[in-house]
Amino acid sequence: MSSFFEGQYRRTPEQNLSGVNYTESREQFLHRAHLERQKREDNRRRFLCSIKIQSFVRSYLVRKRIKQKEREEFAQILSANKNSVTLDTLNILTRKLLFFYHPETDHNYLISVSKLLLDKQFKATIVELTFYGPPTNTVWSLRTRKLLLLNLMLMRDKAGVKEFNNTVSLRLLEVFTKFDEIERYFSQQCHKQDIQMIRCQFINLLKYLIQNRFYAHLRVLLDAKVPPLLEPTTTPPTPLSQCLFDLLVTPLGLIGPSQTCDPHYSVLVMEELIRHIVLEPMTEPIKLYILPSLSHLNSFPYQTFIQTIHSNMKKNIRYTTGSSPSDTSPSSNNWLSNVNLLYALLSLDNSQTYLTNQSLDLNQVSAHLFVLGHASSQLVRLSRLSEDEEEEGRGGEEEQSVGGGGGEDWDMEKGGHLTRNEEQLLLECCTTLNENRFVQGVLSVVDRFHHQEQVLQPLCQLCHHLLMSHKLACHRFRLLHMLALNHKFIRSLYNLSISIEQKAVFSTTSTTTLLAVISRGSQTNYTETQQIVPLLATFCSLFSLLVTTLHDTEFYADPTESATQSAGLTQEQLFTNQGGSSIQENKMPFSLVELVSMTSVFKNVVLGLIELAYPDSRLKDTQYRHHSNSSSTSKSMVAMWCHLFKSLVSLLRQLHSRDSRRRFTPSDAHWCCPQLSGLLGSGFDQPGSLSLRQRERQNMYRPFHGLPNLTREELEDGPPLSTKEIRTLTILHEVPFLVGFQERVLVFQRVVLRDKMNHQSRASFLQGPQIQISVRRNYIYEDAFDKLSPENEPELRHVMRVQLINAVGLDEAGIDGGGLFREFLSELLKTAFDPKLGFFKLTEDNLLYPNPGVGVIHNDYLKHYYFIGRMLGKALYENLLVELPLADLFLSKLVSRHADVDIHHLATLDAMLYRNLLYLKHYEDVTDLGLDFTVLCDELGERRIIELKPQGSNIPVTNVNRIEYIHLVADYYLNRRIRAQCNAFKQGLSDVIPPAWLQMFNSRELQTLISGAEIRVDLEDLRAHTAYLGGYTSDHATIQMFWEVVNKFTDSQRRALLKFVTSCSRPPLLGFKELDPPFGIQLINAEDRLPSASTCMNLLKLPKFQDQEKLRERLVYAISSDCGFELS
Repeated sequence: MSSFFEGQYRRTPEQNLSGVNYTESREQFLHRAHLERQKREDNRRRFLCSIKIQSFVRSYLVRKRIKQKEREEFAQILSANKNSVTLDTLNILTRKLLFFYHPETDHNYLISVSKLLLDKQFKATIVELTFYGPPTNTVWSLRTRKLLLLNLMLMRDKAGVKEFNNTVSLRLLEVFTKFDEIERYFSQQCHKQDIQMIRCQFINLLKYLIQNRFYAHLRVLLDAKVPPLLEPTTTPPTPLSQCLFDLLVTPLGLIGPSQTCDPHYSVLVMEELIRHIVLEPMTEPIKLYILPSLSHLNSFPYQTFIQTIHSNMKKNIRYTTGSSPSDTSPSSNNWLSNVNLLYALLSLDNSQTYLTNQSLDLNQVSAHLFVLGHASSQLVRLSRLSEDEEEEGRGGEEEQSVGGGGGEDWDMEKGGHLTRNEEQLLLECCTTLNENRFVQGVLSVVDRFHHQEQVLQPLCQLCHHLLMSHKLACHRFRLLHMLALNHKFIRSLYNLSISIEQKAVFSTTSTTTLLAVISRGSQTNYTETQQIVPLLATFCSLFSLLVTTLHDTEFYADPTESATQSAGLTQEQLFTNQGGSSIQENKMPFSLVELVSMTSVFKNVVLGLIELAYPDSRLKDTQYRHHSNSSSTSKSMVAMWCHLFKSLVSLLRQLHSRDSRRRFTPSDAHWCCPQLSGLLGSGFDQPGSLSLRQRERQNMYRPFHGLPNLTREELEDGPPLSTKEIRTLTILHEVPFLVGFQERVLVFQRVVLRDKMNHQSRASFLQGPQIQISVRRNYIYEDAFDKLSPENEPELRHVMRVQLINAVGLDEAGIDGGGLFREFLSELLKTAFDPKLGFFKLTEDNLLYPNPGVGVIHNDYLKHYYFIGRMLGKALYENLLVELPLADLFLSKLVSRHADVDIHHLATLDAMLYRNLLYLKHYEDVTDLGLDFTVLCDELGERRIIELKPQGSNIPVTNVNRIEYIHLVADYYLNRRIRAQCNAFKQGLSDVIPPAWLQMFNSRELQTLISGAEIRVDLEDLRAHTAYLGGYTSDHATIQMFWEVVNKFTDSQRRALLKFVTSCSRPPLLGFKELDPPFGIQLINAEDRLPSASTCMNLLKLPKFQDQEKLRERLVYAISSDCGFELS
């Protein structure tokens, strides 16, 4: 028992005077333990780091001390043996110098050693030790390499110091890098095998220099030492420039399988040359001296140059083949797209005869085109410059498409804005690409390999970049024009475009063409896009150019037959030399059956592109901004897709225009897409549908650019358009012919009706904003022109009320509830278009077009054309049919996206002139006709000679320029003479009806929209939508007799009846249910009277006849008398 036991067997609680006990949780304990471990780890790392720092400092101090010691010994030895240096002494000096050398303090010692190496006493010995020493002793070989590199770096560092003399260093480099002299020295005392070993040693020396930035150092020296130049030259401006150029080309002389014992040497040399001489910013010495000199160097390995770029491009393209093209590394961007690379590529092929070399195989040709195709991507950046130039060739340039399919889309930046130097380089590249030698080289390749995909793909990339570089690229670049006339190339492009397949992921048997993928609206990856987009866009652009050069006799000719001499509107003569011979005949490369198949494929592709341009899935705002701004590569992809869309739409428009003029498809239904039939029905019934004046909102949605960011003010005008609405509007604006005519008419009427609700809904009878005018019936045009001028009535879309004044100056009875206005407008348009008034003339087919000589009759004729255009727009706006037989050339100008029409319309204007121009194209010697570039204009007896071009009276028409003459003559008669009249008329029409909605129709359809359909009168439809007034009913005896009589009428008599009642012999476009007011028959209780009509109300006043024969006799007399209201 413990002596301390006091009898207390219960344990008492311990007393802790430190305060309240805090119990630590498990998480807190673990966190504290973690912090303590981390602290111990940090202390351990600090300790190790301090050891490393201390070791490094001690090492540095030791090295510095030893180097200083060696430097002092070097100075002592050099001073002591200044006049008696032996090889052993030189060995010691060289070893010590390479150990302690520092460029800032020891360059004088380097010069001293270099002088010793160049001394006659040691020069030959050092050369032997460097290149022909014993295999076990390579000391001098390594020392010489390092000394050469140090001298080169010294020259680079002192490039800007005028006092520095680089003679010794430059001489040392010359001695040890001129293989011809070294080989000549050893050839007298060595065997052939030894010469090969010496060659390998020399290559190893060059490899060492090149691996240590040999060309980078030379580039600095060239930029600093070559004096300023005024023009490209191959003559060295100074001896130093010649020495530096010799150093640059020395490694190139050993490139080739027969020249080198190292297979990697050629690649190394060429890669370094390209990286430091070509890819770096282009300076004046490189552009004006080095590149021209290299291009004239017979030994320059241009083939190796191409292969090196090709392999590096292939390697770097892997960075862009993933799902995100923005992953491209900066280094790969230099190889894939660089302005300097393109310039060097074209400059180094001085004579542009590389592609004409018939000894080149397929791989060599495809490699060159591959490099050229990728390097030419920089040409797209010139598209910004083309926007600042004046518009040229308005007849061939279409208006910007909906959503910005024009030049804006080519404005996507690849690497930022162009500098002045880059701009100049690209313009010079364009000049080179436009040279005849280059074009002939490409054409020779096409003749040999036009069926090879390896050639077609890169060549299309080049053409695609040229097309995107300027809006008028087809007319600026001879290459594009000549390829468009090459039918083998065009056919091969099309066949390849429709046959490229998508690689199946899970199946090896089932394949899908890329065109089918796009037609479904499915996205393609980067590789597939690069395959199909340049190919298809190039085909569409070139084939579209070819189609414009073909006359109808050529377009519809069988390409397998021997076609006649070309009679197309070709620009070929503008590109040929003064010899004037055409390269080849312009024939159609496709049969009509193939064209039908082509249009079937392409119309589905266009619809797929529209789906891709406006996808259903919408990114969030932040996601979209990140996606669109992630890289310049993604922006260039957008530009590619936009250009494809515009090119494909342009081609389809041309083919549809040809088919409208002279059919080659089975029927109109060929162009209609069944999947669009339900698309338009509901799109314009919704409250949020666009009105005519909301079309500006539509232009904000650019294809492939995502959703626009609307401002608060724009959102107040209405919510953003839905994807369906955007697609529908794009279809109607870009390819409206894919939708049936009746559906488009329905869309037009619905949109106009919605616009009417905005302007006329508040105008109840005799209330609200209205136009009220009084006109004299005998002076209807003069009064209307004065009172409905833009100054008096700026807005014609309001309700118009008309009060007619009779011949004695009194108001005619009745209040205008709409009928008087319709009668007024109908009579006004008939008067305005009457040739007797002088504003319009009749063609040989009795069709109306603006009078070219109207200026002799009316001084202010443009105001009249503007007024007449407004009145026709008002008739369309009010759905009033007016029987106006307008010429197709005039209608084409109204609906076209450009102001001019082509020579095909001349046949309807002046058939004799048209035949004479066609005859002129086949005439053997045009000079016999004594023609010049003038035409004789006769206007109301006033004769004038008009020059077709400046100084045209002094320019004779020859076989060389006759195509241009025909072009200008047709342009004068079709466009120049009536351009001002048509523009004024179109402006007036656009004041009421926006051009975008009329452009949904072609010229023939617009005529139908104005005057009604050229179809038989559907009597059953008319009877079903006839209203009976004054006591008549559908089962009245007179009404029954009336319909029996009309049922026996011929179609011409039915048309006469329709014209008698409605003033228009053609039925409404969508049937008589659309006639407003509806066709009506009113009872007249006087059997002895003739039937009469109120055309303003579409009302037939029919007496109550009891005899059917009497009814027939009087009805025929009435409709044949050309009277209506007067018989009432």
